Amino acid sequence: DMQDRDATRTFFKFAEDHWKPHVRIIGGDLFDFLCIRNGASPEEQADSVTADYQAGMEFLRRFKPHFYLRGNHCERLWEWASRTQGNAMVIDYCMMGVREIEKDLRAMGCSMLPYDKRAGVLRLGALHVVHGFRSGLTAAKMTCMDYGAPTLMGHIHAVDRWSAPGLDRRAGWASGALCQLDMPYNARQANSLRHSNGFAYGAYNDKTGKFWVNLAECIDGEWFLTEKPVILK
Repeated sequence: DMQDRDATRTFFKFAEDHWKPHVRIIGGDLFDFLCIRNGASPEEQADSVTADYQAGMEFLRRFKPHFYLRGNHCERLWEWASRTQGNAMVIDYCMMGVREIEKDLRAMGCSMLPYDKRAGVLRLGALHVVHGFRSGLTAAKMTCMDYGAPTLMGHIHAVDRWSAPGLDRRAGWASGALCQLDMPYNARQANSLRHSNGFAYGAYNDKTGKFWVNLAECIDGEWFLTEKPVILK
C-alpha cells in the first residue's frame, strides 16, 4: 500500500503494452508487513495490515510472475507463520496469509524463493537475481562480488550500475523501486535522497545463457526507457 501510483501505472503500461515479457520476476518486498517487524513500536504494531496485503495481492494477480523472490519485508509473514511461540492469533493470521499467497502462486505456476543468501538466488543463465543482502553506496558492487557473477538486485530503493574489467563479465545492477520515496521513517535520512523509482527489464537467451539488463528510471517526474528491443547485426 506504499507503492507510488505513477510508478506502478508506468510499470504496468510498459510491461503490458510494450515489452510483454516472457519471464516475469517480482524481486521482493511486494508487501511491507510493518506491524509484525522485529522491534516494531506500539504505533507500528497498531498499523493495519489489510490495505498492505490487499494491494500486494492485487499487484501479484495482475502481474502473474513466473518467479517471486521474497524480500526482507515479505519474509516477516513467513517468519511469524513458522513460529511455535508468541501471540497465537498473530501466528494463525500469518499462516492464513501464507496459505493464500502460496495458493495463488501455485495457480499461476510461479516459483517462490525465500529471502535467503543461498536458497534465494534465481539463476537465468549467467545472470544471478536476488532481492539483496547488501545496502549502501557499494551494494551493487558487493552483491556482484559476493556471488562471483553478474547480479541484479532490488532492496536498496536506488537505481545503480557497477562493472569491473575481467575476461568473464562482472557487473551488478540495482533496479530502483516502485514505492513512495519519501516516507515517515526516512524523513531525516539524507542518504535516502539517492532513492529513485525504477524497474529492470531486458532479454535472456535460454540456449546460450547470454542476457541484457536495462534499467528504467524516473528522473524529475520523467521516465526514461526503451519501448522495444532493437538488435543490430
